[in-house]
Amino acid sequence: IYFNNLIRLEKLLLKSNQISSIEKNSLKNLIYLELLDLGDNCLFSIDANLLSNNKKLLQLKLDFNVLSNIDNNSFKNLANLHEIYLNNNMLTKINLELFKNLTSLT
Repeated sequence: IYFNNLIRLEKLLLKSNQISSIEKNSLKNLIYLELLDLGDNCLFSIDANLLSNNKKLLQLKLDFNVLSNIDNNSFKNLANLHEIYLNNNMLTKINLELFKNLTSLT
């Protein structure tokens, strides 16, 4: 799924859709995206560059998936992110580098 024509989209709610993967360039044109809800799906990984263009993102919901690992660079460009939900996944270890640039988390 690509959202190339939805450049001004601010909220993308894809909760509970049995999504197992997201192509790395599918969100790159969503530069005004503030809320991304991918909760309650079947995601097992997040590409390190998936969110690299979503610099206005304020809230990211990845809860209730099967994530087992998140690349340290996955959130590097999300300095405006206020909330991130990672609960109820298969994460056994999180490197603190993952949150290094997330200076706006509340």
